[in-house]
Amino acid sequence: MFNSEIKMPSSAIMEDDDKPVKLRRHIGTFHGMCTVVSLMVGSGIFAVPSGVLRYCKGDVIMSFIVWGVGGVIAMISALCVAELGSTIRESGAWVSFLFHTVGRLPSFLYAWLALTMANPEGLAAQIAVLGEYMTKVIMRDDCEFPNRIAAQKCFGISVFLIVVAINITNIKLAVKIQVFTAFAKTAALVTIIVIGAIRLVTDDTLAKENLSLASWNQTSATHVGISGFSLAIYQSLWAYNGYEAVTYVTEELKNPKRSIPIIIYCTVPFVTVLYLCVNVAFLTVLTPEETLSSRAVAVSFGQHVHPSVTYLMMTSVCLTLIGSMNTALLVSTRMPFVSGRFGHMPEFLSMAHVKYVSPSPAILLVAGLALLMVSANSFEILVTARQFIQRSFQVFTYGGILYLRRTKPNLPRPFMVFTPLVILTTLITLFLAIVPLAFQPQPLYILSVAFLAVFSAMYFLIWKGWLHMTGIGKVGLILQKLLLVVPTSKEEMMNFT
Repeated sequence: MFNSEIKMPSSAIMEDDDKPVKLRRHIGTFHGMCTVVSLMVGSGIFAVPSGVLRYCKGDVIMSFIVWGVGGVIAMISALCVAELGSTIRESGAWVSFLFHTVGRLPSFLYAWLALTMANPEGLAAQIAVLGEYMTKVIMRDDCEFPNRIAAQKCFGISVFLIVVAINITNIKLAVKIQVFTAFAKTAALVTIIVIGAIRLVTDDTLAKENLSLASWNQTSATHVGISGFSLAIYQSLWAYNGYEAVTYVTEELKNPKRSIPIIIYCTVPFVTVLYLCVNVAFLTVLTPEETLSSRAVAVSFGQHVHPSVTYLMMTSVCLTLIGSMNTALLVSTRMPFVSGRFGHMPEFLSMAHVKYVSPSPAILLVAGLALLMVSANSFEILVTARQFIQRSFQVFTYGGILYLRRTKPNLPRPFMVFTPLVILTTLITLFLAIVPLAFQPQPLYILSVAFLAVFSAMYFLIWKGWLHMTGIGKVGLILQKLLLVVPTSKEEMMNFT
């Protein structure tokens, strides 16, 4: 079950020294922190506050509780990821974790669901929101345009294609973009916090009305119920999503054993505090009703402060989304890349460009699927569907920590989580996996279950030897030559045999 031997095809194109290429270890601790911040701080903090407040029945204090609980859940989940990432030093995050803890089948199923639904859904949501904000920056609201929605999608797709090209041709530039956008995102949120603090000091009437404990509507809080509270937590966790980002690129970290725990400890609490302060700042300017009715809370915030702040907020959101898109593309394409090496996907996906040393086949595949999903019109449904798929498999991942401790007690573990905390994380994740099906079923969830059945049948066919994922056939060889890609090798991976 833990066999990680990789067989390279003899027919593959090789470099001049006839050796497979290796992913370069070029990401240090600081750049790793920027990767996590860049992925965590995305469209969520600008689009989710209204959703959280809606599920909380407009109760401000309850919404703050939700954001705080979401931050705690993200932190304990991230600690479990830190143990897995520093122990299983292999790229791919959840795909590798599942493969080396609970076995091939969960890893296979998650890889295919992530490839065909979860990751493209996340990128499609970012493309859609980016296009909407870019349209607001470039065109005035009263500007007549034959099809504004089509223009929004064109803007978002155009930027996305540029990001795809950068990730294929220049990984170092992609990492630099992460650093720049991480600082830009933090600066934008700090600006919102500072404006909120000034409002709190100079004109605190609205802030006191919104934030006072006396204004806590206990009746509405009671009516929120377990379903509303759970769905509000679900929404907040979209904003916190991304704490595992660095484990997607473990093989590109300079010192993963040391870096991963440090990155987790520094970034998740930082983002949690940042989010709480930003939500307070929003409510020093906006009423709960205005927050609920806004699709772009940051823009509404700017409109109430000053026209120039509105433009600044829209530009900041665009930079934030570009950074998140870049990071999401950088990390999500490592999953099919690693799955190809496990034999769970066509081996062609595990190859890297001979010149740029980037997993270009995996990047092109994920990007193409994301573009197909841009046609979906509901950002919220895309977000919740992605969360549903992730949480369902994270239950097995966190439970796999205990299984791995039992079956491999002597395995070197640079970082370990307190056992009761692992159990608590597993139970919370199990509950969150059930939430959408129980309280807000959507066609996309049913589609996810249908895909799960299809991929289970596919795994059965592979297990019986009736279907083969590995090997370079004629089509694969043509694509390999066309894209100039070669097999990769693993270096210093954990020995599970």
